[in-house]
Amino acid sequence: FYNKGTTDAQTTTPDPVNQVDESIYAVPPIDEPLDVVVSTDLLKEILYQFARSRANEPYVCIEPGVNPLTYQPDQEDKEKILAADLVLYTGLGLEPGLEDYIQTIDDKVRCESLAGFMDHKANTEDGLPGQYQDKLLESSEYSDGIDPHFWWNPRIWEKAILHIARILGEIDPSYEFNYRSIFQRYGQSLSLLDKRYIESWSGRIADERKHIVTLHPAFTYFGDKYGYKTISLYTPDSP
Repeated sequence: FYNKGTTDAQTTTPDPVNQVDESIYAVPPIDEPLDVVVSTDLLKEILYQFARSRANEPYVCIEPGVNPLTYQPDQEDKEKILAADLVLYTGLGLEPGLEDYIQTIDDKVRCESLAGFMDHKANTEDGLPGQYQDKLLESSEYSDGIDPHFWWNPRIWEKAILHIARILGEIDPSYEFNYRSIFQRYGQSLSLLDKRYIESWSGRIADERKHIVTLHPAFTYFGDKYGYKTISLYTPDSP
């Protein structure tokens, strides 16, 4: 992440699928790098892709191995949230303890969910909600009635990432064009990943054998996108 001795030009050529080149247009180094709090490591990775030269390493509230459905912010988490420039979380009831705390701080900090892409006023021009919202999967096991694991469908995930690019551009307007350009490359990498998977696995597994058995019901979007039946052994609120 941000290092005072580096500039945007000091980056390497990325892998087209695994990394996005952040050095698109020369922009002066940011005087005060952004302090960002994220709910999970997944969002930390997104911030790295988009703002590694514009933000300090983000604080992660929910460490790997902790159930986001049962997580409750501790005192350190609350202090980091109140001092942040931006708090990013998934939404749709995946982190209810975090969402409950955010509602108590009365807009003192900008808090944004990835699921906010469904409500953004610009979604109509981007093909939402009709093109993508109908692909969100219902689930009575989450408080919002929608399965929040939408990142397993790269086409839906692309729209969520566009939402984050917009937010970063609003907070850091001198870099807004870069955030948009990074998103274009990131979207291309998602399309390539989607295409590679379809080409690599098409016809390799008989339809009657296309089952995925998991401990946690997190792969329904993957199954829906690529034609697998998903079976989970535990409900979302299992320890």
